[in-house]
Order: sequence, then structure tokens, then C-alpha cells
Amino acid sequence: MNTDLCTSDFHIHTAISPCADRSAGAAGYIEQAKRLGMTKLGFSNHFWDEDVPGASPFYSELSTARLQTLLPELESADIPEGMRVFFGCETEMPLDDSIALLPEHAPLFEYILIPTTHFNLKDLTISSSVKDPAEVGQLMVDRFLIAAQSELSRERRTALCHPFTPYGFFDVADELLGGITDGELEYCFSTAAGLGVPVEVNRKMLLAEGMSMDGSGFPYQFVRIMTVARECGCAIYHGTDSHSVRDLEFNAEGLFGRFARACGIEYSDLL
Repeated sequence: MNTDLCTSDFHIHTAISPCADRSAGAAGYIEQAKRLGMTKLGFSNHFWDEDVPGASPFYSELSTARLQTLLPELESADIPEGMRVFFGCETEMPLDDSIALLPEHAPLFEYILIPTTHFNLKDLTISSSVKDPAEVGQLMVDRFLIAAQSELSRERRTALCHPFTPYGFFDVADELLGGITDGELEYCFSTAAGLGVPVEVNRKMLLAEGMSMDGSGFPYQFVRIMTVARECGCAIYHGTDSHSVRDLEFNAEGLFGRFARACGIEYSDLL
């Protein structure tokens, strides 16, 4: 099946993540990825280091040991020739702008996704008192730079997942993102590019509802943002944020390729 530019996916959740489908297992994803002609698959279940205080009930059971229960699945999976499979995680940024994974524990994972915009997690990642779009936009810029320049990013292969995607604030997304200038975006993405920190094109960017569209049929603000990322030399990767095996079908729909072309993204820009 023609997957266009979309031959990899580094943002996949299995049933280890409480929010994922109970039947979402590594073997099913790998079989589906093989059918779709994919060559790189990264598993990144939610994670909050047990040695970092402040975990919510959702995260309290997502310990190192819990995430490592995926490793036997990967070892026993029938991985086709030509496909590479990676063991990663998606950690969190608490209220104090830290990262919920200690640098000394980073070698447990082949890569680490840092979400800088999980603003739907009130009073865990953002204070419930923060409501002004301009304040949220500034927090996005600040968090991006903190994550990109963090000790964790210096120690291990990290990537910034769904950058500038305003979870919890999509009802004011155009206003919020429109308040972030091209200059601010250029500074953020140039910083990430200089440090070798990749950024994600997330399925939510392509399918966001209620936002102003440009001529490509995608939200104007996300085309603008990822065009700047590409112009600044950021390595870019695709992440469906799949929570079920059927979500991987998104890779067969050609949307990523069309969005990439709207942003001028080519194979050479991708991980």
C-alpha cells in the first residue's frame, strides 16, 4: 500500500498506556505496519519516572518496570526484514517546567518524547488559573525552549512531540497560535535544530477542527509553524499518537504527505 512520505511513526501507545485500547499490542502494530509498508516504528507509552514526585493517579502506575513489560513483546515479535522497531516513552512536563524523567534513567529508553503542550492536564502541567490565550502562547514558547535545552535532551535522544499544539485550548487555537510571531517560532526551531532535537508532525495538527484553513486544506497555523520548522533545519518526524492498531491506518490515507508538501517538507527533512 502506498504510504507516500509516511513510512515511519514514532508516537505509538500500546495497552500499557491506560488511555489506549486494551487490545493494542506490539505484535498487532508491527503486523499492521508491515501491511502499510512502513520501515520504522517507535513505541512511546506514557511515563512518569517513579523517582520524580507529583505524579497524578493516571501516571502513578506508569513506572519503569511497567513500561519495560513491552520489551518481551518486542523481542518475540515477528519483525519483518527492513523494519526497525524502537523502545521509547512519552514523558511529561509538570507545573514547575521540569521533565518527569531523570537524566540518569534516560538510557533505559532508545528515545524520549517530551510533550510541551499537554495543557488539558489542569493543575498537573498547567495551572487551571491560566486561561488567557496570550499567556498560554508564551508558555508554549517557554516550554519548547526549556525542553530543547534541558539536561535530558543533552544526555539522550529526545524529540518534542506535537509542538505548539494547544491541547485544552483548541477553542481559541487560531487566536493563541496567531499571537506567536514568526520570529519566536524561528528562535524556537533554530534552537532545536542547533541542538539536534527533532520535532513532530502530529495527526492532531492535520485534523484539528474549527481552525482557519489555508489553500492546502490544512489549518493555516500548523502549516505556518511546520514550514518555519523546516526552514530552520529541524529534523521532522511523523507521529500518529496511535492509541489503537486501527489508528495506524491514518498512515495509509496520504494526509501526512499532503501536509508535508504544503510545508515544503521533503524526504531529506525526515528522520
